[in-house]
Amino acid sequence: MTGHSVVAGTTCLLTATAGADLTGSGVDGLFIDDCRHLSRLVLRVQGSPLRVLRRESDSTVYAPETARHEDPPYLLVRRRQVLPGRLIESLELTSFVAGPRTIEVGYELAADFADQFELRSARAFDKSDAIRTAGVVDGRLVFSYARRGFTRTTTVDTSPAAVPSPPVEANTRGVDAVSGEEAEPLAKEKPVQADLGPVLLGLDPERAGAEVIEHTIQYTGVKP
Repeated sequence: MTGHSVVAGTTCLLTATAGADLTGSGVDGLFIDDCRHLSRLVLRVQGSPLRVLRRESDSTVYAPETARHEDPPYLLVRRRQVLPGRLIESLELTSFVAGPRTIEVGYELAADFADQFELRSARAFDKSDAIRTAGVVDGRLVFSYARRGFTRTTTVDTSPAAVPSPPVEANTRGVDAVSGEEAEPLAKEKPVQADLGPVLLGLDPERAGAEVIEHTIQYTGVKP
């Protein structure tokens, strides 16, 4: 994969370009000790599609699409910091309108815990015996993986707290948690929608552009 990478010890964030979403379609992702702890990280903002105004190694500036010569109602700055075993992402919204405006913000998240070298291989690996779970523990979204003594966990912690949509219940891949029957092996984990909730941007004309609302989301990979 040719793209952008940020490394901190044995932690590596690989993206197609700086600040890009993680789609899981290639070898992009958040890797810790060559294990992919985040295979999908897609920012969702309700309303008009966002366009990139500026992209740097640690931040990306977005604005909703508007008609030609029309100013955007707000800007969104997405910042990332990679630390050993952790990815920290923050969203900063700045309003440029006088009246109140509500912006729905959320993410699509998935963790497939694939091996980096496996992803680069042309071989298909049978992992139908792996047990994968996704659930909310103490207000945090937790993905876990276990197979033949190998275990990994990814914890998603947000401020303010995110609400999974639909609500997430722990389930396994190897065995269907509802029927108890053997589940069909899947190539990737089903994404979880984590809603950060509505962000109300309300400014008076004299303070337009002065108020900033910030969300912070952290992803921590854990090994035994």
